[in-house]
Amino acid sequence: LDDNKEQITGEALWKKKDGTPILIKFTGKKHGGSDGIPYIESTIQDITEMRAMENSIKISEANLRESNAAKDRFFSILAHDLRGPFNSLLGLTEVLATEPEVTDDKRKNRFIQLIYSSMKNIANLIENLLDWSRSQQGTLNYTPKELDLNAIVKETVDLLSEIAFSKQIIISTKIDKKIKLFADENMAKTILRNLISN
Repeated sequence: LDDNKEQITGEALWKKKDGTPILIKFTGKKHGGSDGIPYIESTIQDITEMRAMENSIKISEANLRESNAAKDRFFSILAHDLRGPFNSLLGLTEVLATEPEVTDDKRKNRFIQLIYSSMKNIANLIENLLDWSRSQQGTLNYTPKELDLNAIVKETVDLLSEIAFSKQIIISTKIDKKIKLFADENMAKTILRNLISN
């Protein structure tokens, strides 16, 4: 204060009488007394709780930003993966709607199978979205049981085969049929869908 004519402010770590540390904010200014004896005008405020609250808000904001970034990534991936089966569906139904006279029964049956496959893929992706939403809300039930790993992998591969085909990717599985998995079925399928989709 001897070197400053203006008011100064700062923070310092103090201790209470019982030894508990507290964070204080202080201000101080030196005055010249009328009797020639200088004195200091100072205020001190305990800001321990306020700073803890600020830190808590900063952590919450960081978590929220991270959560929003994860949601943005998730919806971007979902939109990208939905585009494939939707385009396939639109293309097939367009041919059936605009060129019915040149589409024979065999070709129609093939189109119906492809439409069905695309609809399964869309349903699967929407279910994936719902599972993710429930997991974010903490309402996803966990009921583990013994599962046939080969069967759920095959089911997942079949669901995603149309997307893989559109990307010129061949998925082959080599899993011993004796292998059993102890897990929640919905969670296991979600993990497999995410792994294969990625």
